[in-house]
Amino acid sequence: GADAKLFCAYYDVRIEGNWEGHNILRVLKPLEEVAAALNMSLADAQASLQRSREKLFAQRAKRVQPGLDDKILLNWNALTISALCQAHVATGDEKYKTLALNAYRFLKENLGASGAWRHSWKEGSPDIPAFLDDFAFMIEALQALYTLDFETTYLSEARQLTQTVLERFGMKGTPLFSYTVKGQADILLQKAEVYDGATPSGNSIMALNLHQLSILFDEPFWREQAAAMLSCLGEAVTKYPTSFSHWLALQFVMTWGITEVAVVGPEFKAVAAKLQQRFLPGVIFMASAQKMDKWPLLAQKEAGAETLIFLCENYACQKPVSTPDALWALMEGKYSTDVQ
Repeated sequence: GADAKLFCAYYDVRIEGNWEGHNILRVLKPLEEVAAALNMSLADAQASLQRSREKLFAQRAKRVQPGLDDKILLNWNALTISALCQAHVATGDEKYKTLALNAYRFLKENLGASGAWRHSWKEGSPDIPAFLDDFAFMIEALQALYTLDFETTYLSEARQLTQTVLERFGMKGTPLFSYTVKGQADILLQKAEVYDGATPSGNSIMALNLHQLSILFDEPFWREQAAAMLSCLGEAVTKYPTSFSHWLALQFVMTWGITEVAVVGPEFKAVAAKLQQRFLPGVIFMASAQKMDKWPLLAQKEAGAETLIFLCENYACQKPVSTPDALWALMEGKYSTDVQ
């Protein structure tokens, strides 16, 4: 109709087609320029295009619509929780924290009922036993959740899930983990996924988990297994870095070592939150109002009215300081502390 001339000019529709005899709608010039060439006002051009789009939408609505995959997946949501926690720690924005906590509660209640974790949830019911990456990403997410308010229950749950992975996904003759649980009847061959693609592999995240949790819980065997997992890949990690990004992160912390920061005292949350706003790779934070002998990084660290910051490595600590700036001074040389 009367709107066709403008529509074709704006979306590059031609009689001969603009791609292999067909027309693929595309915008080549700003609407202001197209309208001026046709002696139309911008307002009239916008109204004309709106009428045309409504006609096209009515036609498209007659087609059979593509299927909608609206499953809720444990692994993807766990990755999102980790990202939301990192966003909250970096910015202090409470909306990220709220989203992370709500997502965790949903997964726990609907995919982790009775400890039998499932991979997906749809229309009110869970389905399919959880895979390695479901567990690995959830363990990572639990460690991220700990950094929000320093509730150790998250770390205790991470430890339990790690034990589950060690017991149910281990493979004979290799420190790597199988993608599927042992004894799954419909799987003919166990395989270990190691490549980090659009999402990281379950094995690379589990290796990072084992390394970090080995320090939080003083579990030397877990650290040794993480190193053994990395050594399985040989030189492939450095030869093909784009396929092994999270393995490289593990190699970094194993080469440079983990720095341990413990915050103890009445203002532990505020002080720890300020410290975590700086990007410090290879640093593990723990924080508490008082010493907690159950946790190696918080054991025997007394604090009175003043909140103290302990900088440690291999559980050996320097004399505590009381301000973030004093900590940066102690860490000078290991990190570029001007990076916010």
